[in-house]
Amino acid sequence: MTSVPRIVVAFLLSPLAAAAAVTVVVSLGRGVPLPGFVIATTIVAYGAAFVLGIPTFLMTRPWLRRSLYAYATVGFVIGLIPAALVWPFASDIALSVAVVFGSGVAASIFWFIAVRESNNALERERGR
Repeated sequence: MTSVPRIVVAFLLSPLAAAAAVTVVVSLGRGVPLPGFVIATTIVAYGAAFVLGIPTFLMTRPWLRRSLYAYATVGFVIGLIPAALVWPFASDIALSVAVVFGSGVAASIFWFIAVRESNNALERERGR
């Protein structure tokens, strides 16, 4: 069972991972990004996490499988929404692809912090 503090920490840290992933992917193709880009990416990542991530987590929590694959897939799908919003302002498709990739990374980091259970907890649950 996930604890509330772990969920809060995951929601606070996973957008940073998304912003970092987008910044790294964009910098691979365009060179070192300006500080304004990094700040804007972080703000958008937190906005997307609160507007899209929290409602999705609350709606899918009862039935979503507790696997990394499931969380990453939902993250990639959620990432299509901000990517579609970025598309008209991007000079090429790379930024939109980076946004989708960053969303999947954020969902994976969220799973790692909030959902993943240690082997010890699983062994206690199985009665070993």
